[in-house]
Amino acid sequence: MNHDLLTILTVFVVITGLAALAAAILLAVMARRFFQLSQRADGILSVLETRLPPLLTDAQAAISETRARVQQIGEHIAVFSQLVRRQAERADDLLADISDRVKLQVIRLDDMVGDVVSRVEQTIDSLQSLLLRPIKDFGALVHGFRTGLDFFVRRRSSPPAQTRQDEEMFI
Repeated sequence: MNHDLLTILTVFVVITGLAALAAAILLAVMARRFFQLSQRADGILSVLETRLPPLLTDAQAAISETRARVQQIGEHIAVFSQLVRRQAERADDLLADISDRVKLQVIRLDDMVGDVVSRVEQTIDSLQSLLLRPIKDFGALVHGFRTGLDFFVRRRSSPPAQTRQDEEMFI
């Protein structure tokens, strides 16, 4: 049994040695890979260190230039909005003034039209009384003349029938 135990122990020692050798080989391969990656990373970092500062400087300059332009644009917009506001206020004042003046002129025109209409009515009334009164008077004169002629022609002492009818209608 000793012999079997010795064989088993030997097999286990050999397997352990092989596992240790495999682990050492694996560690050596990994160390070599890490070394290669480290060299590549150093190359990339050196390229970045040479190229990045000018890029960062250019980006920073562009940002500060853009900031200055944006600030100028903001100032221009503020000035423009103040000008627009002032012009709007002036336009509002002007429109209010024009509106007030138009209202005043409309009131004056309405007064003038009312005055003209009143004067035209007065003139028409005056003309009617001046023109119609003589015509009425003339008509009354003609009527009286007719009545007189009728009376003399017929030689009646009583008033004509027309006069009687006028008197009856009056009563």
